[in-house]
Amino acid sequence: MANCIADTVFESIRRDIFTGRYEVGTRLPSERELAERFDASRNTVRDALSRLDHMKLVKRIPQSGTYVTDYRKEAALSLLIYYIDNSLDLNDEVLNSFMDFRLVCERFAVRRAVHHMGPDDIRYLHTLLDEKLENASDGHILANCDYNFHEYIFQLADSLAMQLIFNTLKPVFINYLTYYYNLGDDPKGIIDYQRSLVAAFEKKDEELAGYMMEKLLLFGINLIKEARLTDTRHGKKLGE
Repeated sequence: MANCIADTVFESIRRDIFTGRYEVGTRLPSERELAERFDASRNTVRDALSRLDHMKLVKRIPQSGTYVTDYRKEAALSLLIYYIDNSLDLNDEVLNSFMDFRLVCERFAVRRAVHHMGPDDIRYLHTLLDEKLENASDGHILANCDYNFHEYIFQLADSLAMQLIFNTLKPVFINYLTYYYNLGDDPKGIIDYQRSLVAAFEKKDEELAGYMMEKLLLFGINLIKEARLTDTRHGKKLGE
C-alpha cells in the first residue's frame, strides 16, 4: 500500500515539474506538508522524493530542502526509461526530439554498418522488406519489420551505447511507426527508399548510405508531422 501511495506522490510531483507548476529552482513543500497533502507518512513522501532525486528532477539539500532542477540539463537515462515504461503522453515536442535522435544517430550508424555488412546481412534486410510487401495492410507487422530493419543496422554499427539507447526507445519507435503505417498510405514508397539504402550497403558506399538513410528518415518524418498536424487540429493523440 505504501508503495502505491509513494507512486502517487512521485507521479504528482513529476507532473507538476513537467507542467511548470514547480519551476526550476523552486523549493518544494516540506516533507510534513507533502505528507498532509497526500495523506501519507513522511517515510512514504521521503521515498517518492528519493526517486525524484535519483532521476535528477530534484536536488535534496540537507538542512535546506528539496529544490527543482533543470531536468533538461540534469536528468539521466532513468527518466527516459520511466517516461517510456509508463506510456506517458508523447506530445509533439517529445516526439520531434525522438525523430531528431534518429536522424543524428542513424546517419552515423549506417556509415559504420557499411564496413561490417556481408552478403548474409544484405539477404536478411531484403527478407524484412519482402515481409513488409507481403503484409502491406497490417500496420503492426509493418512497424515491427521496420524496427527490426533499423535495429539490425545498429547491431552492425557495433556501438554498444548507441545500441542500448535505441533498444530503450523501442516502444516509442513501434508506437509512431504503427501510427505511420496506419495512415493508409502505400508503404511501397518507404520500402523503395530502404531498397536503395540496401543497394548502397552492397556497394560499400559510406557516403551514399548516409545520404539514403537521411532521405529515408525525412520521408517518413515529414509524413508523420503532416498527419500529426491534421490530428492535432481534430484533437486526436498519437495512437488513436
